[in-house]
Amino acid sequence: MTPEAPLPAQPALRQYARTEETMEPPGHVRRLAAVLVDGLLLSCFMAVAVYAMTSVNSRGASLAILVLALVLAALYEPVFIAAMGATLGKRIMGLRVVNEYGDPVTVGQSIARWVSKMIFSCFVIPLAAPLFISRRRGLHDIVVSTYVIKV
Repeated sequence: MTPEAPLPAQPALRQYARTEETMEPPGHVRRLAAVLVDGLLLSCFMAVAVYAMTSVNSRGASLAILVLALVLAALYEPVFIAAMGATLGKRIMGLRVVNEYGDPVTVGQSIARWVSKMIFSCFVIPLAAPLFISRRRGLHDIVVSTYVIKV
């Protein structure tokens, strides 16, 4: 009879797992500054795309540039958060997005977080949710069980 392999540890039982109490949320100003930096970066990217669109003489090429620019802009947040744990704005401001155990978010969580953020941004009240919800979490963070923390 061969010994059975040990079962993998449950996430909540890991030795170094962070708890909600040990994940310090950022202040409102730091989080807003990260959003503004990301907005500035995306605005510069879109300005280059618009310049490229006006430089070509073909409607087809202009449309292709527009579609490509919009797709890349939409992928910015989910790709950076899945790959690096933060967008460039969040990294500059010393923030990171983690799951409920303090681990990096998965690609699925990153995409779901962005989709829910886009859905909730259609309404005015949820935009102010981090000002009032415990631990300064946005509704999109609550939906996918993520936290924005100070690094």
